[in-house]
Amino acid sequence: MSKPKPTQACLDQLRKRYAQARKRHRTVILDEFVAASGYNRKHAIALLRGHHGWRRGGTKTCTLLQRQIPVRTFADWDDKRPVLEEIDLVQHDGGVPTGFFACTLNVTDVATGWTELRAIQNKAQDRVFTALQDIRQRLPFALLGLDSDNGAEFINDELWRHTQAEAITFTRGQVGRKNDNPFVEQKNWSVVRRMVGDERYDTPHQVRRLNRLYDLCSAYTNHFLPVSKLVAKQRDGPHVTHIYDEPKTSYQRVLNSPDVPAPVKATLTATHTALGVITLKKQIDAAIDALRPSKPPPAKLR
Repeated sequence: MSKPKPTQACLDQLRKRYAQARKRHRTVILDEFVAASGYNRKHAIALLRGHHGWRRGGTKTCTLLQRQIPVRTFADWDDKRPVLEEIDLVQHDGGVPTGFFACTLNVTDVATGWTELRAIQNKAQDRVFTALQDIRQRLPFALLGLDSDNGAEFINDELWRHTQAEAITFTRGQVGRKNDNPFVEQKNWSVVRRMVGDERYDTPHQVRRLNRLYDLCSAYTNHFLPVSKLVAKQRDGPHVTHIYDEPKTSYQRVLNSPDVPAPVKATLTATHTALGVITLKKQIDAAIDALRPSKPPPAKLR
């Protein structure tokens, strides 16, 4: 006779115990789970870590809408115009993708590298949509195109209907293909992870602090950090040489774009003039210190 499978509630409790336990205690929990469920050990470990089954983290697909949203190829886009935004979510699960945890919505412009970030309490579709609307108002140019992965937080009816109503081109990456959104994924590391690390953030208070940090980060990253952009590849047999342009800030690339209206550039220039890079960097460091969990003081030597 097959053994009864664990319920969702039971599995959630086991995951919580497993995540909080020390290594030797995890072995005991795993042994009990295998004995009670009849799962093989490898599958049981995957379930307890949240990698399969009822996993809440990671990318989920929505196949019905995938048929309506075309796969993006770079031939379809003029990547010199600041209109196409790659979007992605960064999870702040602390390495344990179970329960509810904060996420950062990253919106990165392909042409200029302009990046805007908003933290949300979880990856629910309505929260992602609200954050995207907020970011749209912060961009210094019109949003005419969106490109996402195949996660259900993006591939959903609400966002699809909104893009159709607003005449925004909506495309998606190829299923199962990594690095299909290279511009936003690069910013996931160079901007988000480098600032906030891999800690777990899961409270409303932490989300507010993340967004305070991102307000400062937007000004600092877009106005003062120059980045080179890949402009060509040269192949010599098996060797490929990447050719980059002169480093420029996203602010400079927006000003150099003939597709951004002059009044927008004037407003952006006034904002840039009012910024102080040293003061801004100090404020960012203070916001990061306030966000990360405090470490216990070192033990005193006797």
